[in-house]
Formats: sequence, structure tokens, C-alpha cells
Amino acid sequence: MLVNEDCHNSHRGDVWGVAVRTVRTFIRLVAWMFRCGRYKLEQVEPKLLEKLAKELAKKGWWGVLDYSGRLNALIERAQRDGDFARSLEGALQTRFFHLNIDFIRSQVHLPIESVFIPRNIVTQIFKASGSAKKLERATQAPHVTQNSLYVSLKFLNRCALVPGFDSFKTRPFPAPLARAKSLLGKEDKRTENLSIDDVVTIFSEALKWTYVRADGVIQLCEVARAHLESDHLKSVHPNVARRTITRRVHEKYKEIARTFDLPEGLPSLVKEEGFSLRTLILQLQISCAISVLFNHGRRREEVIGFGKSYGLYRGCLTAAEGQDSGSYLDIYVEKTLQCYVTMWANEVVERAVDVLERLGQVFRPLGAPLLESASDVRSARKDKLFVFRNFTYASFEGKASEWAFDRVAKFFFSKLNVSVKKSTASHIYRRCFALIYMYRHDHPILMALSRHLCHITLETTRVYTEDAKDTEDGRSVESLFPLVDLEDAAFDSILEEERSEYFEKKILQILSGESVGGHFSRIVARIARSLESRASFKEASMEERARQTREVAEEEGYSPVPKANTTCAAGCANKTKRQANCYSPNESRVCPEKASAELCAGCIHAITTPSHRSAVELEIASLMAAAGDTRRPLKLQLAARDAADGLRAVLDSELKTATEMQKFVGRLVDTWKPIMFQEKTYA
Repeated sequence: MLVNEDCHNSHRGDVWGVAVRTVRTFIRLVAWMFRCGRYKLEQVEPKLLEKLAKELAKKGWWGVLDYSGRLNALIERAQRDGDFARSLEGALQTRFFHLNIDFIRSQVHLPIESVFIPRNIVTQIFKASGSAKKLERATQAPHVTQNSLYVSLKFLNRCALVPGFDSFKTRPFPAPLARAKSLLGKEDKRTENLSIDDVVTIFSEALKWTYVRADGVIQLCEVARAHLESDHLKSVHPNVARRTITRRVHEKYKEIARTFDLPEGLPSLVKEEGFSLRTLILQLQISCAISVLFNHGRRREEVIGFGKSYGLYRGCLTAAEGQDSGSYLDIYVEKTLQCYVTMWANEVVERAVDVLERLGQVFRPLGAPLLESASDVRSARKDKLFVFRNFTYASFEGKASEWAFDRVAKFFFSKLNVSVKKSTASHIYRRCFALIYMYRHDHPILMALSRHLCHITLETTRVYTEDAKDTEDGRSVESLFPLVDLEDAAFDSILEEERSEYFEKKILQILSGESVGGHFSRIVARIARSLESRASFKEASMEERARQTREVAEEEGYSPVPKANTTCAAGCANKTKRQANCYSPNESRVCPEKASAELCAGCIHAITTPSHRSAVELEIASLMAAAGDTRRPLKLQLAARDAADGLRAVLDSELKTATEMQKFVGRLVDTWKPIMFQEKTYA
């Protein structure tokens, strides 16, 4: 029943993997029940399940079922019995030691995966087996995370109240995520920051592969493919064919290696470790992926699509009409939009896609004509670019295989000197894109970044631009991205006269009694009141009063920064900067680049005109349309509705503020009207 539910819900991605995880988790649950003397799900009391949840939070299934104890018992037996010890080694023909995981499962009587067996246990099994092979670096014992605990609690909920089946009598955890948080404490999942030096190192290496080495790698692949298609090799033994192809590829490699700056030596075609044609191809594909990830800030699987129904595909680029250069990229957006969108692509992305499409031609079935993009976009999206084949007849008989980034990235990163701990993290390049934009761009706007990343709320985007509370000083944004002077950079290209003219128009709107929200009207009124002592001010036209007020405001450091939702007049004024909603105590400055309708509402520096409010109304309409789109998951519909309600509250508040400011400034302006004296007549 549970597996059938998985197959029904997992219409995208790795259905087999999901089903296998369900079966393994259920076996672990049954093993735990038997330990507790419970032989039916309906016999398990809520208190016992609560105890299980606490144990899972402390030590996970690994500790609850005492995997370490069972494996240590195997090691003790292996040290006494040589035949048994040798049975623990897998039969895989490589130079590295592998565990016989099927045999180990049969001995511990529990589901177990080799990647989760800790380093110290693998080392002891390796020594006991007496293997002559090398030992790969193993992992540490699996640790409990908020997400892993949440998945376990959610699974327990699935085993409750199932009609017609043995099941728990009550749903043990009505709010599994909240319970996981309470058991573990709040976990900040923010991805580690890449430093500028790391960015330069990684991106430079990726560009070297896509621009310098790509043509050479593709030539080697074409040589290998050409010999696979030749008639005289089809009749010989596969080993003879492989040796012949290896020799021809090696000859071609020696001929072109220096021209294309390829690494030295090419001992084999498909060597799992070290240097081979296989690793050359994978490094090239990883470089193409990194080029797109850095340029667009997309999620990793939106580009690669491992185990997904989406990812970059043949024909995903469309030339921009009426442009000498540039293209549009058709790419899927996970989590929020859950649909394909079109984005501008520069020549780096164009080059990466071109290299991948040429590699795809090499991997087409033997004897097949050159591939062309399908005219139907739905069919085209199935022809994914991140695929791979070994140059053997067996590999070309079936469908090209996909690869997981974190499994093959070691070929690319092994020789790079980068300080980041986990360069294969799924969101690391997305976060890097956001940080470079916010801390290195001349005029960053959080709302623009949010729209590019396809987020529903600005708070989601803000997570990508700020540090977690426990971030080490050496890995913080402040230490890795020394700030440029944003205020100077923002206006380097804007003429002083144009800025002053814009500022003066806004002040004139305020003094003329127009419906202007935000609280900068109070600062304008204060400055205007200080100018009342000047005879020239009271007698001047409203335009002249606005000019004089603007001059004093600029002397105090105020200057306008137009935003989509308001105009920020904070500038570099010291008098009121601490009152700004976006003031950062750590940086001792205002941060107008973080502007949003919610953040700027009621700010002392905000100037919100009817045109700004119209922009917010359009945003509300867009969110309400998304909230009513039944094709989207219910969670996203509700999130869009909540965001729209939040903006509506901000808009109502701004309208109320605008009315109050009209009255406030109006009373001041009324005092400037000339007093009319009635002429006195004498009898």
C-alpha cells in the first residue's frame, strides 16, 4: 500500500529510489517493533511512538537499531574466520576495496547501504579481509538532521489510520515538521558562502574547459565513435575492440593534447578513477553546468535534471529576434513556479549549451542520423543534454545514462585549491549569484533579484543574501565580500542635475498637497518650517519653495534612490539613518538595496506616490492570479495568497499615511498664505 502510494505521488523523478527507501524504512520500523515486543502496528501505543521519535532525534535509525553493534560483531567474527572475512569483500573488479553489501545485509538482518557505513568500520573490515586493494575514503556515520527526522516522523504518520490494513490507531505526529524542530531545535540550512577567490578559481577552470578544451575532448569522442561504427570491429571480441579504440584515441590524444591544453596522459577509455576519456567528458559536462549555474543562479537540478523530467535539453536556446547576439533560455523552475520560463542567456551560456549539444551528437545511437531539435517543445524537453555513454557496444545499445553532480564532481574539483567545504552543495552557485549581485553590483535591488530567482516572497530571497547566526567569521559575507561604496556607485553614471530635478519634483508633490505616502513628508515639513524666517521663502512661488527645500535637504545628505515600490531619500544623511527601516547596525549604514514594499512601509525616508502604489497593485494582482491557478500545488497557492494579503495591508497603510501627510503638510502650507487686511474707513 505504501509503495503504491509512492508510485502515485512520485510522478516526477526517481520513483524506484523512493519506493526502495519506503520498503527499507518499513523494515526498520518492524525490526524496532519486534524489539519492543509489538508484532502488529495496532499494538504500538502513542507513548512508545513518542519515545521512538526522541530516540530518532538523538541517534537516528542507525543508533535506534544499533547498527554499530551488529557490524562490530561481524568484524569480531571476521578476525577469527578468514573465509568469512573474505566474504565481506565485494567482487567488483576495480583497484579499490568494496564491501559485499548484499552479504552484510544478510548477516545483520537489516537494510543497510554501503555509503552510510562509517569510516572506522569500513577500515576494520578492510584490514580483517586482508584485501590487496586500496581503500577509498569512507564517510562518517549518518547524522540526524531536521529534514531526516521530519521524513521519519512523516513516514510514521503514513502508517496510521489505513482502512483495511494493520496500522497505528492514531496519527502520532499531526505536525511532523514542527515536532522535528522542537526535538532538534531550529536548524539553519543556509549554504556555505563561496569567497571571491573561490569563485574566480572555479569559474576560470570551467571557462578553460568550455572554451579551450571542449573541442579537443569532442574530437577524441568522435574518433572513438567512428571506430565503434566501423564494420571490421563489430565482428571481433569486445576486448579486442576496446583495445583498438583505446589505441586510436590515444594516438589522437597525443596529436592534439598540446593544442587544446588537455591534461597529460590518457591511459584508458572508461577508467573509474584517475585520468581517462570518461573523466575528461565528465569534467567538461560539469564545467558546462557550472557556467550556466554561475550565470543564472538556478538550482542545480533545474540545469542538470538528474532523475527529473526536466533539465537543459536540445533546443532550449532560441536566438533573440532583432539582436546581433544573445539568446533566450527555456528552463524549468522548481519549487515555486514549477513550470518552464524564458530567461536571457549570454554567450557563456550559449557556449555551454552548444558544447553539450555537440556531445549529445556523439552519444546518439550507433548508425543513427544527426540529432535535430524536435519541433514540438514537449518532445524536445525529453532530449536532455546531461547524459553519458561509455564507448562500448553494450553502452550504445540502451538509453544514455544520467549522472549525479555530487558523485562525479570530484573529477573537476580534485585539483582545485578552493576553501569551501562542500563545493557540490545543490544551492551553492545560486547563493553565490545572489551574493555577487547584492554586494558587488553597482545598484542592487532585492526585488529584482527575487524576481530573477523566481521567489514568491522577498523574505525567501533575503535568506540567500544574509549569514546564518552561527556562521564562522572567516566564512561570513562581510569577510568574503568586502563592500563597495554602494551610495557612490549607485549614482556614478547619473548626472547631478537630473537627480536634483527628480528630487525637487518629489518635494513639490509633497508641498502641493498631492497624495504622497511615506514619512519623508515630515522631514520636508521640518526643513520648510526652518525656512519660514526667510522673507523670500514666504513670498516665493510653490516651485521656488520646493527648490529651496531641496537645496537644504541635499546639504543634510538626503538624496533620492528610485525603487519599484517607493523612492528612498535616505542618501547619506546621518540625522535620521538610525530611524530607517533598513538600517544595519553591523554596517552602520542604511541598506536601500534591500527595499521592499513591506520593509519600506512607514519608513522615515520613504516617498510613495500614486504611481508607486499602482506598481504594488499590479504585484497584488499577479499574486492573486497565482493563488487562483489550480495547476500549482496548494502550498504555493496559499503562499501567493498570503503574500498578496501582506501587500494589501501595506497598501492600505500607505493610503492612510498619505492622507495623514496631506493634512499635516496642508496645515503648514496654510500658514504661508498672505493675510488679507480689510481697509478701514473713517466716517
